[in-house]
Amino acid sequence: MNDKQFCITHADLDGAMSYLLLCKFLNKKVPVRPISQADFSNYWKKTVLPKIFYFEKIYTLDLEICEDYTFFNYNNVFVCDHHKCSVEKGPSLTHCENYLKECTSNSLLLYKSLKNKYGFNLSDKEKLLLALVDDYDSYQLKNENSKKLNYLFSSYSGNRIDKFYNEFFNGFNGFNNFQQNSINIYIRRLAEIIKSLKIFTTNQDVDNKNVKFSAAFADFGINDIAEYLLKKTGSDISMVINLKQMKVSFRRSRTSNVSCKNVANVICDGSGHDFAAGGLINEKFLEFSKNFIEL
Repeated sequence: MNDKQFCITHADLDGAMSYLLLCKFLNKKVPVRPISQADFSNYWKKTVLPKIFYFEKIYTLDLEICEDYTFFNYNNVFVCDHHKCSVEKGPSLTHCENYLKECTSNSLLLYKSLKNKYGFNLSDKEKLLLALVDDYDSYQLKNENSKKLNYLFSSYSGNRIDKFYNEFFNGFNGFNNFQQNSINIYIRRLAEIIKSLKIFTTNQDVDNKNVKFSAAFADFGINDIAEYLLKKTGSDISMVINLKQMKVSFRRSRTSNVSCKNVANVICDGSGHDFAAGGLINEKFLEFSKNFIEL
């Protein structure tokens, strides 16, 4: 972190699009650190805060600031987030530049918030790209290319944010042959994993609610497998257990009001959003997992 300006963005498709838009508004590519929500709080406190006055500006995109909002209230901090818990803290952030409002995606919120300030309008191809990302992040899936775009993003290795920036800086003009091939490979591999997936379920009282859980082991296509588990089992919360990274990912059904963040905290000292969270496989989680029964 030797640059005077620095960006931390959520390491998903919406975070990537938010970063791309930020760079367009600023008319330069800002150094970026992709991060998960589960790791954000610790990274901010231990890595960023000790150097906070070094930066001219530090941007956080698509990342909740709920419990730690006081640690962001500096004049050189920029916060843009569309999650409810961050929005509720907005009135308390009197010093930092913040754009906190519930929206279908953080990308759309950022664009609407800054386009007039910077006098910037997107081209038709750029607007289409934003629409696809917004369609996926809100999971309305009105356009078949929105899910394909996330398949492509998920297929990237290395720094996904940078790769998305390089491939889609000028907007969406369909998928080229290489991208379509990557999407097809991803879909085939996902289908193979789902075909041999062992699914486990349990009903447990967590955070004063009776919750139906589903779970499976996987280290690929975490979001898609989590979504498959929710649909297959009708569960409130799906859990994808990644033994390679010793992590567990939680996703919530769209018909449930159970907080993934609270569940992750209770089960494995994890954190995240209400609809998605994560944590490490620890003794608490191993004890909880004894309750699962294979379908």
